[in-house]
Amino acid sequence: MNAVFVVPMADSSAVRDVSDLLMQGLFPPEAIVPLIEPVVTFRRIPPTDPVATAVTSVIYWWRYLKFCLIAVTAGTLHAAKSFQSAKVLTMRRFRPDRKLRKFSGSGIRQNAGSVARSTTRFAILLSGLVLLASGCSRNSAAERDAESKDKLSQPVAVKTVAVTQQDVQASTVQPATVLPFYEAAIRAKVHGYVKDVKVDIGDVVEQGATLAVIDVPESLTQRQQAVARLQQQKAEIERANAGIQLAEANVASAEALAEEARSKMQQVEASLAAAQSEFGRTEDLVKRGSMQPRVLDEVRERRDSAAAGKSAVTAAIGSADASVNVAKAELAAAKADAKAAEAKIRIQEAELAEIDELIGFATLKSPFAGVITARNVSPGNLVSERSTGEPLFIVSQMHKVRIHIPVPENEAAHVERGDSISVRFPSFAAEEAMTVEVSRLTGRLDPSTRTMLVEAEVANDDRKLIPGMFGHATISLSTATPSNVLPARAVRFSEDGAAYVYVVKSGEVSVVPVTTGEDDGHNIQIVSGLETGQTVLDAHLQRFRDGQEVRVLK
Repeated sequence: MNAVFVVPMADSSAVRDVSDLLMQGLFPPEAIVPLIEPVVTFRRIPPTDPVATAVTSVIYWWRYLKFCLIAVTAGTLHAAKSFQSAKVLTMRRFRPDRKLRKFSGSGIRQNAGSVARSTTRFAILLSGLVLLASGCSRNSAAERDAESKDKLSQPVAVKTVAVTQQDVQASTVQPATVLPFYEAAIRAKVHGYVKDVKVDIGDVVEQGATLAVIDVPESLTQRQQAVARLQQQKAEIERANAGIQLAEANVASAEALAEEARSKMQQVEASLAAAQSEFGRTEDLVKRGSMQPRVLDEVRERRDSAAAGKSAVTAAIGSADASVNVAKAELAAAKADAKAAEAKIRIQEAELAEIDELIGFATLKSPFAGVITARNVSPGNLVSERSTGEPLFIVSQMHKVRIHIPVPENEAAHVERGDSISVRFPSFAAEEAMTVEVSRLTGRLDPSTRTMLVEAEVANDDRKLIPGMFGHATISLSTATPSNVLPARAVRFSEDGAAYVYVVKSGEVSVVPVTTGEDDGHNIQIVSGLETGQTVLDAHLQRFRDGQEVRVLK
């Protein structure tokens, strides 16, 4: 059990008055006791700090004992007939502002005897006086404890409020991150050494601006070879075109010979027909004996000669036709060679264009207007298209930025395009919140975080918002749902931040933990823990416990 220190508490002005009366001998010691009791009281001091409380107790007891010693000393001086000097000593000690009164010698002699008698009784009475004061102090403390218990037993007067149901405009507060509207990581497409670096971090570049140049001598050599092959193929196609012209001439010559043979055929056929007719007449005359047989033989020879000439012409026509076909085939082949040469030219031109494209990649350019936010290359560095490390440059477009907000699964279904977003950034704590709208949303949950990405576009011409900056976004959802609400003053919060209320039922208090939702500064949404119509304590400075009785004010 903790000790309790009992100390005397003296009123300085009252002590001076009582001492004055005592020193004048106007009252006997028995009459002084009622005057001492209100002057010196005894109080209990709880030892919150035992050392400090003990020191305080010693100081107070020393003051009290010094008062008693001064009183005894004054009585002794009366007995030694030195009342006047005792009075001066006492008055200087306790009442320096009061003037001394003069007393006659007879008065001193008359009072000396009574003071001497009072001194003995007063010294004996001191111990009783201390015990009396201590008893009064204990009685006073007991009375105060009883009064405190009486006060605690009386019901506290309180006011109550009821849980009501209102349509609450739901909102969600989520972390927000600023991202550039576009961001490109520039890497090397060719193998070579960096010849020159044109920009550095923080530089503002336009679309197509040169960032760096890579030296690619191998590609330049390949280009020269490709140009030579292209020239060779162009010569081949010229030769093919010449072959086509020769083949066409051969076709024309063969066709002319065939036509000539056909014209001879008509002549031969006419000669054969005349010979055949002559042979017929001669044969008839020989049979009738009008002519000699030898004439028939001559006519037969001429007929056979004409027939042989016809056969020769027929063969010549066939040979001419064959020559025409050969010439046409040679023409077709020449044309095919020309087409092949043209195809090879196109291949060589494509190869040359590819090499030129690779050489073009040796000059790194900005894909859009923006700011260089990273540079990881220096002149002389060897770079390659197979590099998987950091990009050579990062270009970010920041005249307009994106704000990405991950929305949890239970609220993602209520977010729509055009919903209002209030965004605050710790970097601009003194400024008002920025108000934007939902520009787009993914429409799906990220399986790893169970959140849906919501995006808002913000103009950033002054480049105030820096990519990577963190903030808090409050999205005002488009749906309003009926919810239980209480005035904000009726909801209490514990030291660990847990919300609770004092529910009043039949004059008794119950401490009920609740889950809060939206808070507009006036009303707080009660998500769980209470039902509509329940009565809770309104604002009150006192803390209550379960089962404590209260008196509800109307």
